Amino acid sequence: MPAHARTLRQFCSGILGRGDLDSKLMPPLQRDGQPLDDTEPGDRIYIHHPVRDASIAMRGGSPPLPRPGALKSPEARATCMARFAHHELMAVELFAWALLRWPDLPSELRADFVRTLADEQRHCRLYLDHLASLGSDLAQHRLSNYFWRHVPAIEASPHGVRAFLAAVGLTLEQANLDFSITYRDAFREAGDEEGARILQQVHDDEIAHVSLAASWLRRLGPPGADTIEAYSEAVPFPLSPARAKGRRFDIAGRRAAGLDEPFIEFIRKARSSQEMARSTRESKLKTAPEKKSSDPCSADSTPTFRGLLLYPNLGAEEMPGKGGVVMTPTTLPSLRLWRLLFARSSEFMIPVSSAETRRAVRSLNDSWWPVELESTADQPAFPWLEYESGVVPWIASARIQANPGYRGQPILGPPPGVVARVHDKAFAVRAARDEELLDKELARLPLVLDPEILSHPDEAVRLMSEAIESWPEWAGHNFTLKPRLGTSGRGRVPGVNGKPDCPAVRGALKRMIRKGGAILEPWFDRVEDLSVQLHVSPEGDVTLLGSLEQIVAPSGVYLGHRAEFDSRGRVFSGSPHDESMREAAARLAQLAQAEGFHGPCGVDGFVLRAPDEAGNERNLLRSVVEFNARFTLGTIVIGLIRRALDAVRAETELEPGERQAFYFGLSEPEGGWSENLTAIEGKTKMIALWHESDACRPAIVFAESREALEPLVAATQRARKKR
Repeated sequence: MPAHARTLRQFCSGILGRGDLDSKLMPPLQRDGQPLDDTEPGDRIYIHHPVRDASIAMRGGSPPLPRPGALKSPEARATCMARFAHHELMAVELFAWALLRWPDLPSELRADFVRTLADEQRHCRLYLDHLASLGSDLAQHRLSNYFWRHVPAIEASPHGVRAFLAAVGLTLEQANLDFSITYRDAFREAGDEEGARILQQVHDDEIAHVSLAASWLRRLGPPGADTIEAYSEAVPFPLSPARAKGRRFDIAGRRAAGLDEPFIEFIRKARSSQEMARSTRESKLKTAPEKKSSDPCSADSTPTFRGLLLYPNLGAEEMPGKGGVVMTPTTLPSLRLWRLLFARSSEFMIPVSSAETRRAVRSLNDSWWPVELESTADQPAFPWLEYESGVVPWIASARIQANPGYRGQPILGPPPGVVARVHDKAFAVRAARDEELLDKELARLPLVLDPEILSHPDEAVRLMSEAIESWPEWAGHNFTLKPRLGTSGRGRVPGVNGKPDCPAVRGALKRMIRKGGAILEPWFDRVEDLSVQLHVSPEGDVTLLGSLEQIVAPSGVYLGHRAEFDSRGRVFSGSPHDESMREAAARLAQLAQAEGFHGPCGVDGFVLRAPDEAGNERNLLRSVVEFNARFTLGTIVIGLIRRALDAVRAETELEPGERQAFYFGLSEPEGGWSENLTAIEGKTKMIALWHESDACRPAIVFAESREALEPLVAATQRARKKR
């Protein structure tokens, strides 16, 4: 008999470090029956795999679970009992793993985890006892490592314990609400009343476990986020809403667990990535479109609309509490331009948000189209956008399925869990380091800070101070701290003289916890900002769409793009570092594809100024800064160039083998477009891209060279400073 533990840490270490069943099923109590001491949880421990005796060793897979109708056979019932018992055993181990992995959890949550662990032990014993009554034991069955296969993804998640709650409580245990009553009825029909009683008891306890996970996920998640948003943000791929249910959907059990109706419906309608991929393939088959309703995107419209719906969730990666749909003066023009990538028949799906937001998005569904681009309006700008029907999000998010306008149509995008992982800036930082995509001097400089570290400000500040002290002299001591899920410079905190222990930094740490953590890096003297736009097909093919120079404000706020194009519509940044930038971006896209990503994406980088060992000035390319796992304005700009190519080629007399230049500005430069146009040397052409209702006036200006556009770029920068 294993020795009793005194502390919770000793107890959990025993569950994971001893291979026998008795150690794993010993109750969480001291020898005298008192609760385990958890006053000093200790440092965090990450255990890759539990120790198991040979009789209960886990393997890679197991045969299918017997169907309910086959349970007249005692052998089939024994197989079910063994499978169920092992699921409970893995759950015991996972809760012990979580208590060691996150020793700094709120004491109330740690106590809840201990109670849940004890429930899982009790369930395991009930199943094992009934398995013995059927003349069998665990050693006679193949034991899958299914639960443990998800541990690396939970560990790698920037969302910490929320990933565990979403994976175990709101996916695996929520699914068991369905499986337990399905097999309860099957055991009862087979005449095995004891088996049915055990499954009912497990089902009743599972309700409390699901309730606990949902409650804590909302408490620890983004302020203002509902259950859908908190779950969608945290659930680690490949787990998903589709894995959180069985064929028989237990609405009563979910209501008893306190799950809200929108989340219940969200899970009920969820489809697996395989189902969505199948629907995507089917949607590409050319079929006659059905007649549209008067407002196909509204919540109360009939589900007859079968065209392409665009879901305008700009900002979904950083503002989950608002559903990812945020209307600003630049949002509406950006969305209007995004729509120009698709065939004219596409429309916006009205998001679940405020009435003001719904009105704003509805206003985008008019017939506006720039005159110079109308000749290509009936076809998409890229062949990979040739869809007849379905929902295309700006960034893939499971939140879409909760929208009344969704109507069960295929979501034409990558799995949201994959997007959450590769869109995290830490993915790009770590990939660039591991794959040696950067100069070694640059690769070692960024510091990735997980949310759990940021929850301890003193520890976070200490780590940042040590990192800054280790930087080489040429990198300086000025720094920037940026959220891992921020965009366009939002949420960054600058620092000077290597002093992160200041009110601005400490005040930002809590905000950055809600945005997946933070990245600390030097504040570089940037020479030029670059980006590469790509597309990854569902089959894994990576297509390079083009590269551009980004025009950004000193704070990182996006202003526009400048690049060169040839007579075939190929787009190049024109930078001396263009080829290296494109190669690194293609490799990063391949790594994202290996994680399960497909769809449009972009890679940002920049060239910085730094002295060499002799003190001579040099330029270094940081080819990988972040991976944008979504549509970008760069993708839009390249699509618009393709649409405008015929008109521009004829007017500027662009010949094969030649290149000309263009500048896209999201808003008007100082002095206005017309005045700046007359100051550009050589032939020019402008395509106005603004709608009469737009607060800002985007446009594309074509010129003979990048250098000729320099005054226009400078005027854009001046206009930004005045705003």
